[in-house]
This record gives sequence, structure tokens and C-alpha cells, in this order.
Amino acid sequence: MPPVSMSMSLPTSEAHLLAFTFALSYVGSLYVVKEGRLRFATGSSPEIQKRGRDDPEVIRTRLRAVTFSSIFSILLLLYICSMDVLKWRELLGFALPLPPVSSFLSASPVGVISSVFRFYLPYLLIPILYTGPIYVIYLRKRLPYQAYSPGLLASLKGAVGNAVGVRNYVVAPITEEIVFRACIVAVYTLCGAARWKIVWGSPLWFGMAHLHHAWEAYNNLGKTYSALQQALAQTAFQFTYTTLFGAYCVDIFLISGNILAPVSAHIAANFMGMPMFGYEKRMLPHYRRSITAMYYLGIVLFTAGMVVARR
Repeated sequence: MPPVSMSMSLPTSEAHLLAFTFALSYVGSLYVVKEGRLRFATGSSPEIQKRGRDDPEVIRTRLRAVTFSSIFSILLLLYICSMDVLKWRELLGFALPLPPVSSFLSASPVGVISSVFRFYLPYLLIPILYTGPIYVIYLRKRLPYQAYSPGLLASLKGAVGNAVGVRNYVVAPITEEIVFRACIVAVYTLCGAARWKIVWGSPLWFGMAHLHHAWEAYNNLGKTYSALQQALAQTAFQFTYTTLFGAYCVDIFLISGNILAPVSAHIAANFMGMPMFGYEKRMLPHYRRSITAMYYLGIVLFTAGMVVARR
């Protein structure tokens, strides 16, 4: 990320308070409006109709809420930057994802290609990590324009042609990255926090922002002691996963200096979902070795890509 002028700085305590404000504003906005709250059927009130997080009305209400919350956060950050729009844009990483002119000044075509590749590498790392799952999709002939694929446009329409898709692949990735990456990283940058603290510390807010899902899981699983145990286990896993993924997104945000890098990673991860290594090998037993090899290849290339991107 390009260095930001530190003509003004924040005390660490204020940075923590602002990060808490950004996170609370985002999560709290989900519950402010009645139509955005979940409803769970109970034995004492069976007439109450259940309303889950995938209910279209809940989704529409929550999407509006997090959009307003994100606008609030970026405007608050603008105020913190003393209305310095240039510094504000730099902190948030609001820029076109285009290589700098210096990338094209190399004396050789190889140098130009290398510079451009390194510029776009942070945008490619998640697809590279998913080499194994993408290979399985290829084996099943479900990549765009393969035999069992409905086609690229039809696939896109199927993905974002409904409220759940718009939430998962458009609004949630954009708003979450703006708030939990751009805004929160910005305040820790302004307080002079070390890079490693920003990478590993700031994502904790993103992880904690998912803890409220425990209540939903507990109710959906039956509100028993066993349901509580399962809900806590699910939430612990989600907290760990989102915190680690958040650390990765912070890292590529700092490397690229552009919010579109973590946004694109977030969309790709949501679209691909959790890898199902064991299931895929059982489903395609004749390709067990090649599937394993492609999974390892993805991990190796991803690791190498992270090393190159940091140089």
C-alpha cells in the first residue's frame, strides 16, 4: 500500500474505539429495522412464522442497512482525515485497478509483462489457491462452455439473479471489505500500528462480527443443550475461518493499495465455497491422484505467489 501522509495521527485507544464503532454499526444495522430481524418458531407460539436470514424481505432490509452503515463509516473516516479527500481515498484504496505508468517504462517486453503481472498478482491468488476445486469442475465438464455448463451468462444470472446471490456475491463482499478492511485498516494505519499488528490484529473485528450467528444456529438446531454445543462449535470455526481469511484480505489490501483486491478475493471465496477434498475424490475415484496433485499445486503456487507479491 502506498505510504500515507502521517501529518495527523490517532491515539491507539481512539483507533480501537473507531474500529469498534465501524464493526458495531455494521452488525447492529442488521437488527435496527424490524423487517431485518430473524424470527424463530417456538412451541409456545406455533403461530409465529419462521423468518430466516435467506428470507427475501430480510435480505432486502439488511442489504439496505449495511449499505447505509458502510456509507456512515467512510464518511466518518473522511471527517477523521480532516476532510482531506486525497488522503481519505488513499487510505480506503479507492482507485482504478490500473498499473502505474512506470510499469510500461521497462526497456524490454518481458520487463513490462513482469511488472503488470506483479501488479495484478494479488487479484489472482484466490483463484490460484482454488486450482484443485476448479480442476474438479473441469473434470465434471461444468466450466463455462463445457458440455454440462449452462454457459457463462446463464451461470452469472443464476448466481446473482436472486436476493441470496446479490447478498453473497455483490453487496456483502463490497460492504464488508469497505468497513472491515478499508475503514478499520485506515484507523490503525493512522495510529502508526506495525504492519504485522494490522494484518493479524484488525481481522479480529471481522471474526467477532460473525459471533451473532451463534444465536441463529442455536435456535435453528432446536434450542437444546446439544444445539448449544453445535452452535458454539460452528461459531468457533466461523470465527477462526473469517479471522484468518480477513488477515489474508488485509495483507493483499496493503500489498495492492486497492480495495478491489480483497473485494475480488471475497467474491471468489464466496462463489467457490469451502473445498470438499474428500468428497470430490470419492465422487471421481479414477482421478484421485490427479485431484490430490492439483490441490497441492494450488497451495504451492499460492504460497509462491504470496512471496512474490510481497517483494
